[in-house]
Amino acid sequence: MPTNYQDWDFRGNKLATDVAGQDFVTSESTLLLISPEPTYNPSALQQARAVALTQDMSFNQQRQVVQVHEVGSNQRYTISSSRTNDSMNISRVLFDGESLLNVLSPQLGQEGQAVEDFERRDKPGYGDFMINLGSSLFSKPVGLFAVFRDLEDEPVGVVFFERTFIVSHNMQVSSNSPFIGEGVQLLFDQMLPVQPQ
Repeated sequence: MPTNYQDWDFRGNKLATDVAGQDFVTSESTLLLISPEPTYNPSALQQARAVALTQDMSFNQQRQVVQVHEVGSNQRYTISSSRTNDSMNISRVLFDGESLLNVLSPQLGQEGQAVEDFERRDKPGYGDFMINLGSSLFSKPVGLFAVFRDLEDEPVGVVFFERTFIVSHNMQVSSNSPFIGEGVQLLFDQMLPVQPQ
């Protein structure tokens, strides 16, 4: 494998010569799960539920970096903070089963609540179809895991998204599409690396 500029031959050599075809991580070897707890607990991964029919998942971290100029100089100071702004997007198809808001909601049974306990304008929905993001149910955070494996089923990494809140929900209906899409944007307190098992 080339390690420096002098060994580089873009016509004749691959840069990563030790990568086999099964070493790649793909969407089929990635799993998104909702944790039974909003904060990290090592045993929670074993009880987490998969978010089925996920079509797209992306997450973003943005570190706070500020550039400060001063009067009397054209140079600048760059200040980097350990604070990050973190967000996540999830989309999937709508089907006759749990809607995306239903899957990502704090579980009603665990909270000792039922849909009937909510006032009319505060109801999250009925049955498997939750649609009212304005419900007080969604004022509670959830936890999410993302598990990454390669195509040989070898562990690559696990991430826990702690204290995740849904900030927006959308549905896309198009006459040119055979299905209806559902999506959410989420904000989370922090993204924690977890030792793969």
